[in-house]
Amino acid sequence: MRTFIGIVARLIFWLTAIYFVGAMALVLFVEGKIVYMVLSLAFFPITYFLYPLMYGQWWLLLISITSYAVSTLYGKLEPVE
Repeated sequence: MRTFIGIVARLIFWLTAIYFVGAMALVLFVEGKIVYMVLSLAFFPITYFLYPLMYGQWWLLLISITSYAVSTLYGKLEPVE
């Protein structure tokens, strides 16, 4: 059961990470800022933290970080390196 909870929590983390980075890349693409779009994809860990703070989705960032902690500490999944 712990492993299942860990897998679900890690899935929540990755879905929010893909959402944050993809949404930022899409916003930059629509604005015609292709170089910035490529940079936002290349430096996705920074984008992961900046996008929710810039667009008022800090609560979703907290859920994402908490789910990663749950997957690692409770679910006993290996940390992503």
